[in-house]
Amino acid sequence: MTISFRGGFYAGLAVALCIGLYLIWLWRPERQIRLHTKNFFHAIEHHDWMAAADLLGNDYQDRWGDDKTRLLERMREGFRWVRGSRILAPNSVVQVERWRAVWLGKITVYSSDDGVMELLDERVASPLGETVGLETRASEQLDI
Repeated sequence: MTISFRGGFYAGLAVALCIGLYLIWLWRPERQIRLHTKNFFHAIEHHDWMAAADLLGNDYQDRWGDDKTRLLERMREGFRWVRGSRILAPNSVVQVERWRAVWLGKITVYSSDDGVMELLDERVASPLGETVGLETRASEQLDI
């Protein structure tokens, strides 16, 4: 069986088209935000604070007025004793606008250490005194 120039050209064109379609799908803003969030949670779970810092924007600001530096300090403090943690946000929503995207979701923190989770359960509240969506089931998870 011989491959003609025309057959090779069409095969190469088909492969290039498939790669192009895959890259268009991969680089969609919503997909990029979801991958970024997944990598951020993975960095926190593994206590990789340098990677977590790299994944946060320098202009980060939350509703309590904390900036990037303060958030990282609080994460180090909060996750210092948490072993075997998993962070999930199963029903998150990404709203994409022209030059920005907003990620919304309920974050659930699981740990293999029930005692530490009970302690964090008592301490997690906003500086304004309001609870931050705190809900505990079987003293092994913490919803923030």
